[in-house]
Amino acid sequence: MDENELPHLVTLIGALRAARTEDSIFGTVVQEDSESACGATFFVRARTNEGTYEYDEVGTGHSVVYNPSEASLVVVYDGEPPSRLFGHPHFPMFAPALGMFSPLDLPIWGGSADGNTVTSVRPGQPGYMRVEFGHKDDPFSPGSRGYAVIDLALGVAMEMQFQGKHFTTTNVRTLPLLRGFDREFDS
Repeated sequence: MDENELPHLVTLIGALRAARTEDSIFGTVVQEDSESACGATFFVRARTNEGTYEYDEVGTGHSVVYNPSEASLVVVYDGEPPSRLFGHPHFPMFAPALGMFSPLDLPIWGGSADGNTVTSVRPGQPGYMRVEFGHKDDPFSPGSRGYAVIDLALGVAMEMQFQGKHFTTTNVRTLPLLRGFDREFDS
């Protein structure tokens, strides 16, 4: 990344941090595998009033709930009891559909647990940034390249190419967080 791109990176990070506190967000993520006709569709709920990131995979009975404040993960497969894990180190890439709604947690930024590093940040269409990245060991190798297109207002990756998979976010809608809302009602 050259120094002319630094202002774009600063704008992107500021927008993503601000979006985390604004609204709950809902949408659909479609995952397509580059090497086969395989695909999956996920209904995602993120930044909920409980602070969770959740998805239901269409047609499978598979669901995931990640609670960052507890570092807990609940996974349900159709017909099986829920599995609850604590301290899961790979949020959100154990469930990339969730990562689309938490771009700062994607393993693309060059952190110690990330396998990738950012190579370029550029404005795309108005209100969007395109982040290009590659594997830490050889970030410009064609086989290791990926990208994410991030909506600055929503704080959501609208498109991502990552490890041979293509992700697209659609049907996005927001709902203001209900701060101070008590779910316990007196009878």
